[in-house]
Amino acid sequence: MVSENFKTKSMVHTNSCYFTMVSVDKEGKSSQVPGLLLQNKTEVRRFVEGRLRKEKNLRFKQDFEESVMELQDHLPDLN
Repeated sequence: MVSENFKTKSMVHTNSCYFTMVSVDKEGKSSQVPGLLLQNKTEVRRFVEGRLRKEKNLRFKQDFEESVMELQDHLPDLN
């Protein structure tokens, strides 16, 4: 995404978005697709960065769940 200064016509990159697409069959179930073909250094870099982001997010979620479980051990029963 870019931001444009209409007076000067200059454009500045403001943010990027990453998303996952899932292929589904006629029954709505996930289906396999051909493997990804990385064709240049930029594609390889983005792929590796994506894998690292995914691993980081999974670790964060696991750490968060563990901390919530520990917190619950120290809270009185509020029911």
